[in-house]
Amino acid sequence: MDENINAFINSIRRIMEALPADSKNLRGTVVEVDEAERTCEVQPLGGEAPLPDVRLVASIDSEVVGGVVFIPKIGSSVIVSMLEASESEAYVAKFGEVEKLLVQFSEDNVAELSEAGLSYKNGEAEVSINAEVHQFKVGDLTLKLAADQLSLNGDSAGGLIKVAELKTEWNKNKAILDGLVQVLSGSPIPEPGNGSPSALQATLKGAVAGKQTGVFKPSFENKKVMHGDGDN
Repeated sequence: MDENINAFINSIRRIMEALPADSKNLRGTVVEVDEAERTCEVQPLGGEAPLPDVRLVASIDSEVVGGVVFIPKIGSSVIVSMLEASESEAYVAKFGEVEKLLVQFSEDNVAELSEAGLSYKNGEAEVSINAEVHQFKVGDLTLKLAADQLSLNGDSAGGLIKVAELKTEWNKNKAILDGLVQVLSGSPIPEPGNGSPSALQATLKGAVAGKQTGVFKPSFENKKVMHGDGDN
């Protein structure tokens, strides 16, 4: 055989020998999960001894912050690979059913997604979403959305005022007050019997002298924050 061909074959053989051996793959069932340590215990389907501390992430170093973590359901099927053909270090290569998904960008920036809903925290900002309630919190401000209600910082102060209806009722009361003030400030009303000016009118007239009833100003309404009855 040509010497050049032999040299080429020997070079390929040396390269292949230098490569790590194929990872050993095992099918198994998750029997325990340590979410804090980002590991799980897997029982191989072949009857081998349980595999403890199987990695759910590339690094289980406690000083490493951040990453994406799939938390498998207890009893779910997984495929486990041995790390660089090791017999003791393993990681989950394929997941079956997932309990939750964790995404961490930093110590104070974490998102969690599960069947129950979604939660997200970034410093003072917090978001919690599930099938029944959506809640957003920034510092001391909380916004909560339910199926039939939106609340700002709770509901102890009652609902938002309907400005149009308030104005209608306000104007009714104002008409009554304007009428009373007009009578009190008008010509003296004689007392029945003796014809003397009414002492009560004089007293009330003095009480309202120089005063005016209020008016409903457009500035009372902040149109940057609107609400309705769900009719549009």
